[in-house]
Amino acid sequence: METLNRATETESNCSGSTLPNDKKHRIAIRGFVCLCALVIAIDTMPANIEFLNPIQKSLFPVLGSIGLSQGDWPLFAPNPILKNGTIVAEVTDSDRQQGTWSSPDWARATAWEKFYRFRHMNYYQRVGQNHYACSDLAAYLHRTIPAEEHAVPAMRWSEANALIPGIDLVPPMLDIKLYQYQQRMVLSGKNPMPKQSETVWSNQNRFLLRREYSK
Repeated sequence: METLNRATETESNCSGSTLPNDKKHRIAIRGFVCLCALVIAIDTMPANIEFLNPIQKSLFPVLGSIGLSQGDWPLFAPNPILKNGTIVAEVTDSDRQQGTWSSPDWARATAWEKFYRFRHMNYYQRVGQNHYACSDLAAYLHRTIPAEEHAVPAMRWSEANALIPGIDLVPPMLDIKLYQYQQRMVLSGKNPMPKQSETVWSNQNRFLLRREYSK
């Protein structure tokens, strides 16, 4: 009985001695979480909050190195995303016949198609930023043209290409060149968004990648 009382007393003393440490530990964790939330909140603030710009610039390399940087979120004013990207492939089949493939024209897509294919929209908008993703896309077109993917006779890309009847290419494709066509709104300084009738667009064509295959 005496041994049991001593054990109970010892356990009580140990528990009492660890409570302050546990409390400090919880406070430290909560403080760290609050600090992380504050830093991320500052990182995601709009660029027009000018007094935060120096802080954001100093935080960016630190957050980027630990994988917490939110990057640029130009979804709203004053710097919304003002560009559309279309991926175009110039292909040559086994008979040396040339054709043109292009990613979907989302301006012609229905609201429902944009909803359930939103991942496709994001993919084609961003694939041009990654060399390895472009290489994977070329490999995909090599496998799927003309059985699954639509290609038209060789021509310069335009929005009307999707309305042109497809061409009977002979698989596999031997040569694939990828380009990205972009249309950007021209803005001058910090002036507000122009009216639709006054909007000036800049068309750009950027070469992405070329892949050659054997039969």
